[in-house]
Amino acid sequence: MLLSRADGILFIADSQKERIQESEAYLGVLRKRIRELFHQDWLEFPFVLQWNKADRDNSMPIETSKISSLIPESQIYKTCAIDGKGILEAMNHCISLISKHKQIDWICNK
Repeated sequence: MLLSRADGILFIADSQKERIQESEAYLGVLRKRIRELFHQDWLEFPFVLQWNKADRDNSMPIETSKISSLIPESQIYKTCAIDGKGILEAMNHCISLISKHKQIDWICNK
């Protein structure tokens, strides 16, 4: 993973029941890498989750996933790539978190 120069992460999790374990595993690796690279709790890093394919019949509700207990609800967006539902909102939120994080870094390092 190329994270060493990342300012934030927009993680897209596949909510289909047969793919949820894979999404949870990738998120676990990502959390570990953020701690290793940035020496901070991963929740302090600008992070937004897209719960993709939430519109499908075989999708798992986010509330029943382990992922929902790891991420603040305000940073989770149910999305659908086909019609674009929720994607722009998730991207804008991630950009907003990055901007706030950068401002704090700038103030602290001034």
